[in-house]
Amino acid sequence: MSPSLVMSAIFAVAICSAPSASPPAFTSESYPTAKLTNGLIEATVLLPDAAKGYYRGPRFDWSGLVSQVTYRDHTFFQEWKTPHNPEGNDDAIGPVEEFGMGVFGMPTPLGYEEAKPGETFIKIGVGLLEKVEEPCYRFGYNYRIIKPGQWKIRRGKSWVEFAQELKDDSGWGYRYQKRIGLVKNRPVMVIAHKLTNTGSTPIAATHYCHNFFAIDGDPVGPAYRLTFPFPVTARNNVSRWAETQGNAVVFHDAFKENEALFTVLEGSRKETQHNAVAIENTKTGAGVRISGDQPLLQFHLFAVSSAICPEPFIEIKLKPGESLRWKAAYEFYETQKQ
Repeated sequence: MSPSLVMSAIFAVAICSAPSASPPAFTSESYPTAKLTNGLIEATVLLPDAAKGYYRGPRFDWSGLVSQVTYRDHTFFQEWKTPHNPEGNDDAIGPVEEFGMGVFGMPTPLGYEEAKPGETFIKIGVGLLEKVEEPCYRFGYNYRIIKPGQWKIRRGKSWVEFAQELKDDSGWGYRYQKRIGLVKNRPVMVIAHKLTNTGSTPIAATHYCHNFFAIDGDPVGPAYRLTFPFPVTARNNVSRWAETQGNAVVFHDAFKENEALFTVLEGSRKETQHNAVAIENTKTGAGVRISGDQPLLQFHLFAVSSAICPEPFIEIKLKPGESLRWKAAYEFYETQKQ
């Protein structure tokens, strides 16, 4: 598929996925959760559960969706899509991560290319998925989950840890560990990962966080500003809602019903210092700064009325027996209102 067709397909998925109305305040009482606090910030983490979990779809890593962070009466997330379907492909919330998106030359999920229709492939953080008859992998398709991966969960007052191991008969295997922790005496949340190749086949994958932000419940529009550590340009035309200004993306108009923005952000280099972004709501005076500790591969941006989503990608290459550790820090802060 050509880059232009891929871009069109992604944008079509974005528009089809856009919410039909402003979502209500999220309530997590009916789903397994862990409530974390360090005295400065509080976080509600949704726990993976094949029967009762908030997210049981085939696209995103089931572990560690964060439904809400509060800091000095500010909130940073909300449901972006209603009504919610726990088995929906993209019915996620907050920081939610994905391996193997398979676009713009990036690898597909483990074993997808080798599998025949009706056979299984591996989505890290999800489990074994059934391949269908199709010309290429589609991250927006609701593949049938043949076998969800099993999770082990440990938790404390300010942290929660997840672990999943999975192998198949074709040589693929991994051990995935993830920890969400609140830093002592700082308004910072850290999401730390470790992926180990336990199989006999080298792993080539990508990883990113979708980051569904909605600061203080405010619809995405002129109050929002993104700032990057590099001069940023948008690969395709986003002028209906936003524009780039040096190192920033600023919004000049609100999103109407069923409108969605998607673009690849250009101008970055494949280095660690470019794996960062700050999101601010200038009306309510709250912001969050995200920084990763791995070289940036690509930066995507998705936005609808109910969520603004900067998406930093990293590359993962592991020979059998090798491991990679990486983390992302979320620093919450207040800024001057405009």
